[in-house]
Amino acid sequence: MNSKEFPNNSFEKFTGKMLVNKSKQTKDEATHNYAITATDRQYNIYLRDPLEVLIINRKMAGR
Repeated sequence: MNSKEFPNNSFEKFTGKMLVNKSKQTKDEATHNYAITATDRQYNIYLRDPLEVLIINRKMAGR
């Protein structure tokens, strides 16, 4: 993580890249479902502005 990113941004960036790379290695056609036409990225794995909710207990987490 660099000083400009939040942990959730770093997580999404890392896992998104890993999913795309793994999909390309296995020649999985699902990668095409996430392709977009944007100037700053080729794929969009996660929602652009997801709803973030602070989970404060196990009941909220569903456990």
